[in-house]
Amino acid sequence: MARLEASPLVDPPPPQCVADWALQLVDLLDADPDCAPEVRRTLRQQLVDLQAAAPEASPVDPTAPQIVRTPEALRTVADILAQAPVVAVDLETTGLDHRRGDLVGIGLACAAGVYYVPMAHRHASTGQRLPDQLAAAEVLRDLHLETLPLVAHNAKFEYHWLRHQAGIQARFVWDTMLAAHLLHSDRPVALKDVARRELDVPD
Repeated sequence: MARLEASPLVDPPPPQCVADWALQLVDLLDADPDCAPEVRRTLRQQLVDLQAAAPEASPVDPTAPQIVRTPEALRTVADILAQAPVVAVDLETTGLDHRRGDLVGIGLACAAGVYYVPMAHRHASTGQRLPDQLAAAEVLRDLHLETLPLVAHNAKFEYHWLRHQAGIQARFVWDTMLAAHLLHSDRPVALKDVARRELDVPD
């Protein structure tokens, strides 16, 4: 038999490449005169059956946020948002008071994708700012939020934070919290409650 142990092809492959890797091993056997043809045929048929039975890769979740960590990625997102007819925004902050707290991150969503830009996340035990984050001033400048038609849940919160932290006079075209209150004035209007009730989204 061929000396497969001497081939780089016998290195353990990533799981998704097992069938292709095995097929390469069978190709090596084709050059081995000591390997019976019926053995090669049997192995190849088994590989065909294996590939046919393999489940297809799960599609990418379109709602999974893309984490934006570089200026280049930020500019790409800004270009995408500039073309969107409406953009959902959600600010992560260190507290509720826009006069005392800091912006930690900003979530953005439109039909083309969902994005999260971390700006001031800190290590829980040391309080040090974590690496690979963009400065808030850079993010708020480059996103041009003042030009976008924005949607938020309790837009007053985002409005005050953006105005105080960056001097941005944001333009909100819809507030889902107010809409939820108008639809069901007797029911909770917190974001988690509305998402669970209206969209069947888990906590």
